[in-house]
Amino acid sequence: MIQLVGFDQVLQAVRNLPDTVKAKTMKAIMVKNQQPIVKGIKAITPKSNLKTRVRKNKKGETLRDKKGREKLISAGNLQKSIGARAFGKGTQIDSYAGIQKKGRYDGYYGFWIARGSKYITKNDFITRGAAPQLQTAANNLGDDITKHIVANAQRLGLNAR
Repeated sequence: MIQLVGFDQVLQAVRNLPDTVKAKTMKAIMVKNQQPIVKGIKAITPKSNLKTRVRKNKKGETLRDKKGREKLISAGNLQKSIGARAFGKGTQIDSYAGIQKKGRYDGYYGFWIARGSKYITKNDFITRGAAPQLQTAANNLGDDITKHIVANAQRLGLNAR
């Protein structure tokens, strides 16, 4: 059981922290709480039948990375590109769980699969995978914030057990 002695002091100590410290901490907590949603989306992400495919531009030329290697798209690329991010300025922090378009696994084409196009039927795997996990993530967020305050209470100059 968590017991905070002098909760008014806790609130005052948290308010006295610089905004950058609060924002950085909240971003980390929010990304951690997005992980059940990420797992839910990854579980139902469709996979391609292709083993690997070379990426080409509009002219049909093979795309290459900075080291001159051909850019490849593998069958599990979309699933590996799903992750969580937190971003924002000051005290406004937002988090996102879904397709990431930067990094080693570029799931840029996942948006067409999820929303459909003229040639591709809509398969909204993101919403279907995230929906059952949203309540779990929301419940865990409050608990994690409380745990963080208690864990760092000594640093804040509080008496917490």
